[in-house]
Amino acid sequence: MKKNLLVLMAIFCSLPLFAEFNLGVKGGYTSTLSFSNLGDAQWSYVDPRNAQGFHVGAFARFGNIIYFQPEVLYNREITKGTVDINGTDVNRRSVNSAVDVPLLFGWRIFKLGEVVNMRFVIGPKLRFNAGSKTTYETADGKWEETNKPEDKWNVATVGLDTGIGFEFLNCINLEMRYNLIGNLTKSTSLNDVTNNYKSPLNTFNIGLGIRF
Repeated sequence: MKKNLLVLMAIFCSLPLFAEFNLGVKGGYTSTLSFSNLGDAQWSYVDPRNAQGFHVGAFARFGNIIYFQPEVLYNREITKGTVDINGTDVNRRSVNSAVDVPLLFGWRIFKLGEVVNMRFVIGPKLRFNAGSKTTYETADGKWEETNKPEDKWNVATVGLDTGIGFEFLNCINLEMRYNLIGNLTKSTSLNDVTNNYKSPLNTFNIGLGIRF
């Protein structure tokens, strides 16, 4: 009974922290940090390149100094590179198209009047597949259709999102975030051999938003 009473008191006391409510829109640039191999397939990159892309969407914020910020973002990343598959150089183009739902908890670290404040956020992120695909082609363009790798994709995955943000004039937000999230690619099949993916996908985001 005492424990339940303490929990209720804690919830009641925390309500003023989340009393303020705002909506906003945001968008920005997304890049992966590195690609060393393709999951458990262990196909080495001959010409590794980081994925480049963008994200756009909306967010809500409940609270002020301590706050909860759920977001819904469309994220699209394109990776191009050359990979060595069984001794053959293959051009690989992967389009990661997803709907991201970060559920972030934030804390305002400091505030300089009404000019600028700095914030820290961290929380889980859900990622839902929205039409991702991968294509493979040999460097000389010759490849029998039956021998091409075939990718299968997960419906959803979960990860961690964290970073810092700066808010100017209580409305313009500049954010930098680090994401650790599972790859949406589930497996790749080649010549009746299936390789499963387990490697996380690390990305770095820079976003600009407007809070209303």
